[in-house]
Amino acid sequence: MRQMRSALGLDKGKETASQIVMLSSAVSGEGKSTIAANLAVICAQAGIRTLLIDADIRKGTMQAAFQLPPDQLGLIDVMRRTTEWRDCIVTGIVPNLDLLPSGRVAPEAADLLSTTYAASIFQESRKDYQLVLIDAAPVLPVSDASHLLPVTDKVFFVT
Repeated sequence: MRQMRSALGLDKGKETASQIVMLSSAVSGEGKSTIAANLAVICAQAGIRTLLIDADIRKGTMQAAFQLPPDQLGLIDVMRRTTEWRDCIVTGIVPNLDLLPSGRVAPEAADLLSTTYAASIFQESRKDYQLVLIDAAPVLPVSDASHLLPVTDKVFFVT
């Protein structure tokens, strides 16, 4: 995990730091969400202001991982424009780490993630956080992760 953190270039003085990083995998069950959560915690513990976004909005796991209620508002609600993204942020997980959970399951995930509105939310998060980690859906079963590529600086592909 610490090597992954170093690969982000977030050490002081790095002008080429990767600020928005997506984690994905080929299929479900390869550990990308576990790695995303652990990387987020390690970065936060290193003093890096971190936002973890559960963008696997068909089968998000961060709500369960961080013991949040299943009806927790999240990214899906933001994409449907029923709430603002900052209103869905969960704080207090660990110092320097905030979470934007997936929210309730969305069958229209690809349509929601492919909008310019979605892109603007990810870009806006750059203003508030040094690092934004996006836990995306696996790439083989669905196209959701491909819609997030234009807003990311780096991709970690978990195998």
